[in-house]
Amino acid sequence: MIYKLHLGNIEQFNNLIIEKDLKLSKAIVKVISKNINTIDEIIPAAEVYIKDKGEVIILSINREDFKSTLELNLKVHEYHEDFEGCYAIQQLIAKLKK
Repeated sequence: MIYKLHLGNIEQFNNLIIEKDLKLSKAIVKVISKNINTIDEIIPAAEVYIKDKGEVIILSINREDFKSTLELNLKVHEYHEDFEGCYAIQQLIAKLKK
C-alpha cells in the first residue's frame, strides 16, 4: 500500500525531508521490504498531495536504488534512535547483497 500525505504546500514537504521525518522513512522502508524480490524496475512509494498547487507528487524508487535508499533511511532511523528499525533495514541491505 502506498503511503499518502496531504500537505498544504511544497515547503511542508521539504521540511519533512530536512527534519528527517520518521513516518515517511518507515513507509519507504516498508515499500522496499514488500518489494525486495520484485522484478519491477520502478516501485511507487508515496503520493504527496500539495493543496495550494493542486498537484500530486509520486515518490518512486528504482529497483537498482533499493540499497542506497535503505542506507539513507538507515541514517534517519539512527537519528531518531529507532534501533529496531535500524536492525530491520540492515537485514534488508544484507538480503540485497546476496
